[in-house]
Amino acid sequence: MTSFAGKTALVTGASAGMGVDYARELAAEGARLILVARRADRLEAIRSELQQHAVDITVLPCDLADAEARQALYDSLKRDGVEVDLLINTAGLGLKGPFLDADWSAIQNMIQVDISALSHLSHLFGRDMKHRGAGDILLVASVVGHFAVPKYAAYSASKHYVRALGVALKHELRPHGVNV
Repeated sequence: MTSFAGKTALVTGASAGMGVDYARELAAEGARLILVARRADRLEAIRSELQQHAVDITVLPCDLADAEARQALYDSLKRDGVEVDLLINTAGLGLKGPFLDADWSAIQNMIQVDISALSHLSHLFGRDMKHRGAGDILLVASVVGHFAVPKYAAYSASKHYVRALGVALKHELRPHGVNV
């Protein structure tokens, strides 16, 4: 099993759910953390909780639905000389209900977070990892990504995309020392 002690891990969706769980596990293992989510107050609460592990924790509030904000996040880390060894894409939104009854802006926002943000961050940080010849990217999907699910049409489609992207990137990046 790979140890991430002393490595830098960027976790999206780090203010709730699986993002918090990954942050807790990585902090206990001794990884440096970059926690990303929209809600600064929740990120600060997680940082306070995890400080017991005496690891370096950076909190970066960011609306991942915004492409400019994602780019600014990446640019800021590059400017500061931070190399991300592990990218964990857990940020995600889900929509339930008939597709045609959903508000289009809600669908579009979900696509921006579940597909565009995950792809954009994987592209940005994945290039750096490929260049260094090392790194790990985790793309979090869902069991519904295996099926076309009525009343979860856009969500299940987005998670199918995540699965397909992950498999393709695994094969593309493996020869370059990057695990997906």
